[in-house]
Amino acid sequence: MPRNLRQVCVCVCVCVCTQDAFGNYVVQYVLELAQPEASRAVMMVLKGQFAELSMQKFSSNVVEKCLKLSGVVSHISTHTHTHRPLTVWQDCSAQRNSSG
Repeated sequence: MPRNLRQVCVCVCVCVCTQDAFGNYVVQYVLELAQPEASRAVMMVLKGQFAELSMQKFSSNVVEKCLKLSGVVSHISTHTHTHRPLTVWQDCSAQRNSSG
């Protein structure tokens, strides 16, 4: 299978599995493999969809795992006064990107 076609298949599988009752466990497992290139690939596929995915029952588990791996969750936990964690995540992410 050509590399580009393989990448397209993986991207489609990640998107579908993330929202599936059992598939989300597969995606979480890939994220936990301690292989940065695999985790980065999953996060890049889901990039731009985190807000929507975070509101769904199964995919929210994958979003949480991505946030933990990226170190954003530790920033969110320090902002307990807010009831909008996604906004805090966006704020923390913007701060981290502007300071780097």
